[in-house]
Amino acid sequence: MNPGIPVFVWTLFFFLLLSGPAGSIAQNEPSDNQKRIEEVAREERRILDELDEIEQQASLIEDRLLDIEARIKDVSKRLDQTDRGVRRIEQRLRKIKTYLAGRLRAIYRLREAGLIQVLVGAESVSELVYRYRYISTILKRDQEALEEFGQRRAELIGLREQLKADRAQLYRLRLDTSAEKDKLKRARHKKTALLITIHRRKELYMAMSRQRQTALKEVIVRSAPAPETRPRPKPAAPSQATPPPRLPDFKGLKGKLLWPVKGKISSRFGRNTGAFNTVTESHGLKISAMAGSRVRAVSAGKVLYLGWVRGYGNIVIIDHGQRYYTLTGGLIGIRLKADQWVSKDETLGLAPGTGESEEKEIYFEVRHGGQPLDPADWLGSPSAGWSAAGKSGS
Repeated sequence: MNPGIPVFVWTLFFFLLLSGPAGSIAQNEPSDNQKRIEEVAREERRILDELDEIEQQASLIEDRLLDIEARIKDVSKRLDQTDRGVRRIEQRLRKIKTYLAGRLRAIYRLREAGLIQVLVGAESVSELVYRYRYISTILKRDQEALEEFGQRRAELIGLREQLKADRAQLYRLRLDTSAEKDKLKRARHKKTALLITIHRRKELYMAMSRQRQTALKEVIVRSAPAPETRPRPKPAAPSQATPPPRLPDFKGLKGKLLWPVKGKISSRFGRNTGAFNTVTESHGLKISAMAGSRVRAVSAGKVLYLGWVRGYGNIVIIDHGQRYYTLTGGLIGIRLKADQWVSKDETLGLAPGTGESEEKEIYFEVRHGGQPLDPADWLGSPSAGWSAAGKSGS
């Protein structure tokens, strides 16, 4: 047998393999399945943009509601103080009126005895003038005191009415803002439902594409020798910097860190397989927490970054020294500033109150340099270190 024939047959086999049905699938993919994937991907990106805008608006509304509640609390406190002031003034006025009633009765009796006689009974003109001025001064001061307290009472009543009007306006503002929040919630629900439908279509098209590509790859792998594999070089270990004196040894806190929020882990670190064999890589974990729950710093550090990041919401990144960082996402009510030092257990923000569920997910990462670490290995007891209010940010 001619030894050149097997080589020719092998070459012809691969040519037919790549230009046959499997090859046709790969070539038709861009004009068929791939176009559908690109279309739904564009639609998915558009809805994700809209959802991100909704999330930003919802976060702003949450902050507005927090501010409105604080203003209502302040106005209500001032209103209570004003009510107490009005009651004190009215009590004082009643005492003054009782006192003046007795004074008027004395003056009336003096008039019956003869006020003129009292004045005329003076032994000298200077004493007469003194008695007249004395009686006039007493009457004038009584009148001034009555007018002063009456004016003060009127001012407090006016302030009380203004505070009532301010509180009523804040109640209306809270109602309008809550209605806007509900409107966003409905819009989010519709967009999320649409996104799920589109995402399922995309996953289906991608799964079909992967199955075809996998089938083609398996045929080629079975028909050809496996390529030589070479070990990948190991990355150099990152250098560690000495932490500032004010910071604890973060590396020594492994397994002892405070939990960022009260709740339960709902999504873990690492690779997760979804529908249609889609794989997602999570660099952190998610903790389900009740709406309005306090979110805190797990250890002392410096605020490296805070702001809105798509997919995470409002985030806070803290530098804990030794090139260790934590990222906490999904917050509202952040009152921190960049480059601000925070202490252990200091409040970073709150879990949001928008959404369909009463439980919200707070995202949390631990990194060393650029390398994400499993936060579950670093967190201590879920119940450790919780106080009634915690430490407030400045």
